[in-house]
Amino acid sequence: MQPPLARIALTAQLLACLWLFTGPAKADDTSPSFDCKKAASAIEKLICADAFLGFRDGALGKLYRALVASPNARPDLKAEIRHWLRERNRTCGRARSRDKMDACLTRSYETMLRRLSRRMTRAKIGPAARGLPSVSGRYGKKIKFFAGSVTVVEMPDLTAWVEINTVNGPTYHICNLFTGSARRVGATLVWRDKDQPKCEVTLHFKGRTVNPKATPACRTYYCGARGAFMDLEYRR
Repeated sequence: MQPPLARIALTAQLLACLWLFTGPAKADDTSPSFDCKKAASAIEKLICADAFLGFRDGALGKLYRALVASPNARPDLKAEIRHWLRERNRTCGRARSRDKMDACLTRSYETMLRRLSRRMTRAKIGPAARGLPSVSGRYGKKIKFFAGSVTVVEMPDLTAWVEINTVNGPTYHICNLFTGSARRVGATLVWRDKDQPKCEVTLHFKGRTVNPKATPACRTYYCGARGAFMDLEYRR
């Protein structure tokens, strides 16, 4: 029999596959950066079908456009993105299954998002312009009967796209929430659901850790039966 954490990790992977078809609850505009009605390739269709990939593509597109518009952007940025797109299509397009393509695209997007985040810091725009440290990255937490991740993509306008996924309890209750406009206030990100104003999420950062907190109303809209956003410290 698998140990509890291994079972939770496996269940999280299975849930990710399930979301390919059902789609998790989403907030704000976290759709891909391109028109899914015009998706032609297998990669584009998968990005449109997978909410996780769509979130990353939309965040990358918004960050790229903001960097290009900045007077401090390096002139090779467009060439770098074009090269990355070619490599993404070449490498992930060879995947022999949908799951392998999904994993390949996830790695590719997270690598490029980290690169663009570093460019933003070097260009002294966004949080760096205010003397604030970058909090972009992927944070994780695993304990008995709980596994969770928090993905943060900062934007130059001091907002951030945030994704929170949790699986808790011996029968694997889930919560899944995407935000497109969390607001940076010092070492904290704050997001309030514009459609459900009683749902508010705060993320408190300290060094390489984050402690996300969600009001009870968030559980109603973004969790399954008995799912819960845990008040725990996640590490990058």
